[in-house]
Amino acid sequence: MYSAQAKDRFTQVPFARFLGAELVEVEHERAVVALPFQEENANPGGTLNGGATASLILLAGTLAAWTGIDLQTNPFLSTVDLALQYLSAAINEDVVAEARVLRRGRDLFFLDVMVQTPAGKPISKGLMMYRAPHYGGQPMRRHEKPVLLPPPTPLLPPYPLPEKGKYL
Repeated sequence: MYSAQAKDRFTQVPFARFLGAELVEVEHERAVVALPFQEENANPGGTLNGGATASLILLAGTLAAWTGIDLQTNPFLSTVDLALQYLSAAINEDVVAEARVLRRGRDLFFLDVMVQTPAGKPISKGLMMYRAPHYGGQPMRRHEKPVLLPPPTPLLPPYPLPEKGKYL
């Protein structure tokens, strides 16, 4: 749908260039991004840094979400949630992240991202939620007037506190 827009936008992301991420494939609701081994992204011993892995998951997931969004008209995009599991270590190896859109809601996209070596060894798995308000042309969800919430109740400890200067 908007795969060409997504591809063009991805090539302009400075962090992707800094990390060394390379675009492999983009199609509607799917993206593949590679991260060649670089010592700058590795811990001592050549193990891929967990932050680099998490960043790769975010980059691939974001790119897959962008394939269904008109990026020219929707600037309010953000990652809402990321849950990931580290399955094994990538030691002195390239890795590839494949992201797929599981579901598109009104504002939220749910994505599944798998990171593995080119040989197929699983490195990490990520579940991601991405927000693109009114991407499908629906009006934003808003109340005409602000919704006032009741004041919060004060938090009290379940037991009486000792007097100041005395110990429990």
